[in-house]
Amino acid sequence: MKPLSAFSAGAVLRAANLFLLLLWLWSLTRQGLLASVALPAGTAALYAAGNAALALSRREPPPWAEALLAALDIALVCWAALWTGTAQPDAALALLVPLFMAAVRLRPEWAGALSAGAAVGLYFLTPAPRQEALYRSAFILAAPWGLALFARAALRSRAAAVRERTALARSLFFHEFIALLLFQIRDYLTSLTAVGQHLERSAAGDAEKELAGKLSKMVNELNGKLRRMSETVEEHTTTRRPAKSPLWSLEPLLRECLDSAVASFRVQGLSTRVWVDPRIRGLSCDRDAAAAALTAVFENSLEAFLAAGRGGAITVSAMLDGNGEQAVIEAMDDAGGVADAAREQLFRPLFTTKSARGGIGLGLAMSRRLLERGGGTLAVRSEGGRTFARFELPLKPGLPRVRNEESTWAGRRSSL
Repeated sequence: MKPLSAFSAGAVLRAANLFLLLLWLWSLTRQGLLASVALPAGTAALYAAGNAALALSRREPPPWAEALLAALDIALVCWAALWTGTAQPDAALALLVPLFMAAVRLRPEWAGALSAGAAVGLYFLTPAPRQEALYRSAFILAAPWGLALFARAALRSRAAAVRERTALARSLFFHEFIALLLFQIRDYLTSLTAVGQHLERSAAGDAEKELAGKLSKMVNELNGKLRRMSETVEEHTTTRRPAKSPLWSLEPLLRECLDSAVASFRVQGLSTRVWVDPRIRGLSCDRDAAAAALTAVFENSLEAFLAAGRGGAITVSAMLDGNGEQAVIEAMDDAGGVADAAREQLFRPLFTTKSARGGIGLGLAMSRRLLERGGGTLAVRSEGGRTFARFELPLKPGLPRVRNEESTWAGRRSSL
C-alpha cells in the first residue's frame, strides 16, 4: 500500500469533484437544455487532468499554491455554471470540495476569503429575485467548515496518539537505561565493599584501620542510596508484570506501530505490507515493551529513507516458531542497509549515527533489553542494501534472557 500525502489526496479529491462537474455539464446536453458545452467541459477536463497529475507529485507545495488551486476551482465552477445560463443549483454543490480543502489545509483568513468569494459566486448563480441565495450560501459555506472542524479534531486525536506512543517508548528506554547504569555501578560497589572489608581486617596500624573503616562506611552508604534509587526507578517502569497479563493481538499492534512511525516520519513513495500467521492467536507478554521495540525499528527504517532522499518498501511478516511458543517477526526495509562501521555497535548504548538529528542511541539497545526481560529478543542484520530486524516474542511471559556480554558493558574488570 502506497500512502498518499495530504496534498496528493486533496488533488485526487478535487479531480474527482471536477469529473462530477463534467457529468453535470453532459447531463444538460442530454436533457436538451444546451446544444453544446464543449468549452466549459473541455476546460474542466483539462483542469481535472492537471489535478490528477498533481496527485503524483512528491513535493508539498507552499500554502499560497494550494490557495491558488482552491480559488481556481471555485472560479471554474462558477464560470461553468454562468456559461450554461441555466440558473440551476446543481453546480453549487461542486463548491463543497474546494471550500472543505481550504478550511482544512489553509490559514483561516485565506479560507475565509475563499468562502466569501464562493458566496459572491452563489449570489450570481441564483436567479432573481435571489432570495434563495441566502439559504444556499448558508449550506454551501457551513457544511465544509463543519466537516473541516471534524477533520481537524480527528487529526489532533491521531497526533495525540502518536505523541503518546512516542513518549511511552522514550520513557521505557530512559528508565531501562537508568536501571542498567545503576546495576553496573552497584556491581562495582560490590567489589569495592569486599576490598574495603579486606583492608579493614588487614590494616596494620590504627590510622590505616580508621581509613579503611571510613571507606567501608562510605561504600555502604552509597550502596544504600543506589538501592533506593533502583527501587524508585523500578516503581516507575513497566518491568513489573501483573499476575496475569491480558491477551492482545499481534497484527493490530504491528499496524499501529507502523502507522505511528509513518505519521512521525513522512516518506514519499513508501509502500508497506504486513502479514501475520493466522495461527498466532493471542500473546500475553509485555505489550508496551513490544510496541516500543517495534516502533523504534520502524522509525529507524523511515529515518534511513529520509536520509537517502527516496521511498522504498517496508515488509513485516510474523509466524510461529517450530515449537509454537514464540512469534517470530521479520521486518525488512530497502533503505540502503547499515554502514559496515556501524554494524558491530548497533546495540551499544548511546551509540548513534543520528546525533545531528537528535538521536541518543538508546532505541535498539534498550529495545533488546526490554524484550529479553520477558524471554524475547531482537537481532538486526544488513545485506545487499536491505536491513532485517528479527523479533522473538514469547506467547506467554518467560524467563529473562541473559547475555554474557551484559555484565561487562560498563567495562568491569575481571580481576575484581
